[in-house]
Amino acid sequence: MKRYAKTAREAAETLGMARDTVEGWIQRSGLKKGPKGYDVQALKRWRDENMPPPRTKKGDPASPGDSARLLKAQADQREALAALADLKLQIEKGQYRSIQEIEVWDRSRSAIVKRGLLGLPRSLGPLLVGLQAKEIESVMMQKVRGLLEAFAGM
Repeated sequence: MKRYAKTAREAAETLGMARDTVEGWIQRSGLKKGPKGYDVQALKRWRDENMPPPRTKKGDPASPGDSARLLKAQADQREALAALADLKLQIEKGQYRSIQEIEVWDRSRSAIVKRGLLGLPRSLGPLLVGLQAKEIESVMMQKVRGLLEAFAGM
C-alpha cells in the first residue's frame, strides 16, 4: 500500500473506497495534508479505530473479510443445526416435557400449596389454644415450613 497520496481521490483509490467517504474521514480525523500528501496509513489507522468496517465500492469484488464472514456464518449455521438435531433427539428420548405437561404439573403444585395454606386455620386452631405468643409463633413457623418443604420436594 502506498504510504502517501497527493489527493483525496488517490487516497480513496489506495484504500479501495469512494472519494467522498475518504474526504469525510480526512475532515473528521483532522489529518492534514503534509508535504508528501495525505498519510494513507495514518488515515487507515484512524478509520480502523473510529469507523465501522468499510464497504467496498460498487462493482468491486468482495473484500477478503467477506469470505471470512461467510465461512464463519456457515460454521455457525452448522453448529446451530447440530444443536437443533441434538435437542430433537433428546425430546424423542423423553428427556424434555411438553409445555402443557409442565403447566398441568405447575397448576397441581400450586393447588396443593393453596389447599395447605387455606387449611392452616383449621389445623392450627386447636394447637394454638392456651399458648403464649412465642409458642404460637413457633407452631405456626413449623407448619408453614412443613408446607414449603413439601412444596419444594414435589
